[in-house]
Amino acid sequence: MKHQTIFPIAKLEPSRNEPCLCGSGKKFKKCCMGAYSESLQERAFEKYNKSLYEEALVACRHHFTWYVLCHKAHTVPFLASEPQQAAKLLKVDIEALGSLIDLLHLCYYRTGQTEEFPSVLARVAGAIDDSRWRDKLLYQETLWWLFEKEDRGMALSTVSKVDIRTCIDPEILAVYLQVRPDELPFNEMAGILDRILLNTDNQSYKLQYSVLKGITYALISDVTHGCEIIRTAIENYESLNAKGKSTYGDYQLAHARELLGQVSNDRDAVTKADSDYARFLKEGKQVGYPKDFLAEITKCIGDCKAFLGQYKNAIQFYKDSLSYEEADKTKVFLARACANDGTTDLSRQLLKSIDAKSFDDSYFYDYAVSWAILATTTLTPADIQAAKEHLKQAKAHWPLFLTQKDSMLIQLMEVTPKTPVGKLRNLLQVLNRYVSLNPNFFGIGININRIVEDIGRNTEK
Repeated sequence: MKHQTIFPIAKLEPSRNEPCLCGSGKKFKKCCMGAYSESLQERAFEKYNKSLYEEALVACRHHFTWYVLCHKAHTVPFLASEPQQAAKLLKVDIEALGSLIDLLHLCYYRTGQTEEFPSVLARVAGAIDDSRWRDKLLYQETLWWLFEKEDRGMALSTVSKVDIRTCIDPEILAVYLQVRPDELPFNEMAGILDRILLNTDNQSYKLQYSVLKGITYALISDVTHGCEIIRTAIENYESLNAKGKSTYGDYQLAHARELLGQVSNDRDAVTKADSDYARFLKEGKQVGYPKDFLAEITKCIGDCKAFLGQYKNAIQFYKDSLSYEEADKTKVFLARACANDGTTDLSRQLLKSIDAKSFDDSYFYDYAVSWAILATTTLTPADIQAAKEHLKQAKAHWPLFLTQKDSMLIQLMEVTPKTPVGKLRNLLQVLNRYVSLNPNFFGIGININRIVEDIGRNTEK
């Protein structure tokens, strides 16, 4: 938004030796003095999208300083004289500076200065005197703990400083769901999802969190209603015109189709998802998406191939994913595909190489199921025993998981080297129909490594 200032913004500048408003920690004279301007926002996103991260960081700092000065020159005096009329402008300022903090976070991450970012947040705390601004900063700190430090406990502790019961900021609510306690009741989770959907205009987020709502119903074993919600979300997104869609939304569409296919055993939906992912992979290689995102897309293709029973293809895509980014979680699914394809020695070797102690409950469950598939394929006493032990250790918090786990254990207890082939085939079918519905997975929307196109709002890819 363009500000028509009440006071000339130059009069509100810090003195030459005071800290700069952008949070860099430098003196104003050595940072944004004489360099800040309105036009630098587009330049910052442009530089970032060209992978010129250092230049993007400088441009973003300069624009942040310009906006803070405009806020102090225009919005603050307006709030003093006409608080009700100025409330909308204050909200615009909070959202605009929040978007710039988003970009700053990415720039600090990409330039290898991520350890400095919490200090930046502390230094810009006074940019706007409003609790919603302070909540935005807590959100960014939560992301820092979650993705840079991989400390879910500290992330939950940080975001819990926000009053989640009354919060309507969709991004804060989204990251809370990413780190929420495992025992969060269904009604509370569904209520948070409804608040996200009610308070976001972003169509990709509407798709993303509508699908998560459907998954949540599936987790309490109301699979029919859950699938209806997912189908409606897909149809709503597909009906949008080109302006309403985005690259990130298209990615979520592919993932929604994959999940719907897995939950409802719809091969056509998974085939469409497979085709969507292939297009993304081709585009990603051409445009130059980060390796971690290419690894994610390639793994998703592997998941689709495995669901469709194309295990050799699945193995190749899982290996391709690991070539982009080494990840034990991908090895879990590679091991499963190998077991199904008869490459049992490699499957066992992969599973034994994985340190599953670092997995959250959902991924440990995946790990246990992979052992069960291997055991059912080999029928060796050692594999059967390992599968039983891992399934017993796996924690299940949702009714669907509890039912699946009990069924798997009961059937696995009866497996011996003399179990009839027909019964083994049926058990393998049950195990491979197991769907890993991790309600945290959809938090990828707030991952700081997400596609830049949505970070830049209206910037071109």
